[in-house]
Amino acid sequence: MPTHVVAPLVEYQAIARSADDHARIAPTLTIQGRKYNLNPLDIATIGVNRLGEAIASFAADDDVKRRIQDAIDAVLKPF
Repeated sequence: MPTHVVAPLVEYQAIARSADDHARIAPTLTIQGRKYNLNPLDIATIGVNRLGEAIASFAADDDVKRRIQDAIDAVLKPF
């Protein structure tokens, strides 16, 4: 299927927080100098024809990949 699994990014200041209480479930990612939070609660599949051009990649950043995987695990795996 010509689809990708995606999770939206939310502007950092759009999430109400006290300290970093959302650090595990909504890790902060910096893209082109701006902070965003991953929202793994809205994971979905989307057709590749609906996606625009890639603007960033975390493929070489093991720390960011670990934080993204941890957020997805927190959503999908029972405690």
